[in-house]
Order: sequence, then structure tokens, then C-alpha cells
Amino acid sequence: MIARLFLAAVLVAGLAPSPAQADVAPVLVVYGFSVEENVQPTVGQRFADAIAADAAGAGVIVARGAAGVTPTRFRSDALARNADYYLTGRIAPVGNTFSVLVELVRVGTGLLTWDTSVQAAGAADLAGIGAQVRQVIVDRTGRGSFAAAAPSYAAPAASAAAPGPSPAPPEPPSTFAVMMLGGSALPSDRGIAVRAVLDGIRKHGASAVADALTGADLVAAGAQACMDTGAATIIGGTLDTLHSDAPDAATATVALQAYDCRTQSVLPTPIEAHTTAPASSEAIGTAAGMAIAAYFTAASHGSRVAR
Repeated sequence: MIARLFLAAVLVAGLAPSPAQADVAPVLVVYGFSVEENVQPTVGQRFADAIAADAAGAGVIVARGAAGVTPTRFRSDALARNADYYLTGRIAPVGNTFSVLVELVRVGTGLLTWDTSVQAAGAADLAGIGAQVRQVIVDRTGRGSFAAAAPSYAAPAASAAAPGPSPAPPEPPSTFAVMMLGGSALPSDRGIAVRAVLDGIRKHGASAVADALTGADLVAAGAQACMDTGAATIIGGTLDTLHSDAPDAATATVALQAYDCRTQSVLPTPIEAHTTAPASSEAIGTAAGMAIAAYFTAASHGSRVAR
């Protein structure tokens, strides 16, 4: 009996996670995407490579699956690699572009955790999907982080001069979460806009993460985004595009709104920017950058926007 109790204690101790495991970054394995007829197999590998590169780093370990592993072996292979999730997808031709289905699976259960579909002409149109995948993994596991997470601050060391009140430590930068924009634009175009907004926030010294939810209606989605990300301010809005065969005729319009997680309210007027450029990606990036810059300009002049 004593021997059995000792063995049971050893087994329980072996199954219990060690405290250090909470700090271990989650692992994602990305396998090549399957392709339908008339789509080159290399397209599936290129698209998977693009998403893997976008998801890598910032607190999530990303590994590429071996080319010879078939879909029926994805889970067993990911289990053998001690992965938390694996990513795969399917590609079908749609005219001169591709319809891309992306699927994120929890290795432990084999259940689909998250998926999205986009229309893409090439790997560059998948920008932003990897960041969404990384956000989902961080949210679900409670491990890992984004590179832009707010740093910790320590109070300055005491001075050797005459005693006096210690200066207050600097206030950490506000944390923003940028939701996937709504609007009439393609998902791949909206991903470009989100990345431009994230870059604009970081240029102003604040930390920023991407949220997989769509934020066209912040009244409905803002509170959930606050809980998902722990951010102080949620940025959402819409992207609408107008394409033409004429030169300089790709037009993008970005309208941004902000949700204050402290007051649980949408801050008053949307900030809108639009521009025209020869390439739609250029127009989208420029319009999104102008909109978030206008947001911070309004904040610096004391307008009622979240900081």
C-alpha cells in the first residue's frame, strides 16, 4: 500500500506543470497548404511560408512542417514536436486570384480553434494573417506576448545627494489594440490597413497589438476586445476601396474610431482619411497612416480621444 501511494505521488508530481512552464512560449507548426486542381503545389508552400514568417517571433515559436507530412499525420507530427497548435489551409483558384482558407488547430484536442478565408493574388496579400494567428494563440494559451507589449519600468535609483522626494517613475506607454477593420474592402486589403495603423501607433511611442475580431461597430465589439487584449484603447473602423484600370485611380478611405476600455464608451467622432495612388496597397497604407496620425494629433491638442 505504501509503495502504491508513493508511486501515485510520483505520477501526479510528474503530470503537474512546473511553474516555469507558464513562461514557455507556445509552439506553432505551419504545414503546407493543400491546393485544388490547376493550382501549382508550390503556391501552397509559398502561402504557408508567408503566414509562418508573419507569425514568427514576438513570443510565439513557429516551425515549418516537413514537406512530406500528409494531412492525416499533421496532428501526430505536431504532437511529436510538442507543439501547442498547428496551422494549415486550402487554396482554390478564383479567376486570376486564389481563395485561401486558413485553419488553426489545437494539437492537444485536434479541434479547430480559429479560421479565416481571404482572396489573394499572391503571398503579399496574406499580410496580417500571421499576426492574427499569433494573437489568437497568445489569448488562448495565456503564454507568449507581442514584441510591442508595454515594457516594465523601475523607479530611478536613489541619488547620493541630499535626501528629497524620489521622482515618480515614467508612466508606461498606453496599450492599444487594433481590430480587423470592416468595410467593403477585401480581407487582404484590410490586413494591410491594420498593419499601417499598428505601425502608426508604435511610431508615437505606444504599444499596440492586433485583435482578430472585426471592429466596424465598436459599440458591439469594443468591450470584448478590451477583455481579449487587456488594452486601454481599442481602435476599429472601416476600409473602403475603389479600383479602376485608369492610372492613379486606386482610392482608399479609412475611417477610425476609438473605444476607451476604462469608460467603456466609443469616443465621439470617427477620424477619416482618404487618398488615391497607382497601387491599391499604397493607397491603403497611406490612408491608414494618415488616419492614425490625425488621431494622435487630435489627442495632442486635448480633444476627447483616448490616450
